Amino acid sequence: ITIFTACLLVTMSHAPFYTFFDLYLRHHQYQPSSSGWLITLGVVAEIVLFFFAKRIISAFDYSALLLCALLLSAARWLLLALFVESLPILIIVQLLHAVSFALLHSMAMHFLHHAFPAAQRGRAQALYGAIAYGIGGTLGNLISGALWQGGAGGMLTFAMAAAYCALAACAVYTQRNSVSALMRPA
Repeated sequence: ITIFTACLLVTMSHAPFYTFFDLYLRHHQYQPSSSGWLITLGVVAEIVLFFFAKRIISAFDYSALLLCALLLSAARWLLLALFVESLPILIIVQLLHAVSFALLHSMAMHFLHHAFPAAQRGRAQALYGAIAYGIGGTLGNLISGALWQGGAGGMLTFAMAAAYCALAACAVYTQRNSVSALMRPA
């Protein structure tokens, strides 16, 4: 339940990014090409991390790595909320896409592979998709849409995204021992 809750909250946190990032940058006088390059940087960082994800996940305690990734994700959204006018900070924000999306998604898949028997993994992945992307994506878009207010609520929208990740980190922190025990090789 803890992992599925964290996945739901992380997806909620990404909803304003996928929906409003470009508009947020334009609202702060960035050129469309700058927005495009920043989005591309995030995708490249994501691809690189996907390549190394299995090695990273196996090198660290699962719950400690998950907690770290969630806190970095919260920091990503908070930096975006507070320092949108700083291009160097935006570059860091976009490099953190590797953690907030690629690492956390890889960790979710790792969890499904280890926590469910082989015959149930397809159903577990469908459940993950329904909870994280179905419910999380829908709630994240509804809430961020209500907060956005034509760009005037941009800071609040991304601060809320940070709060979702912080809440996910709290949930994982309270259950870290059971999460680590579940993820230890038998």
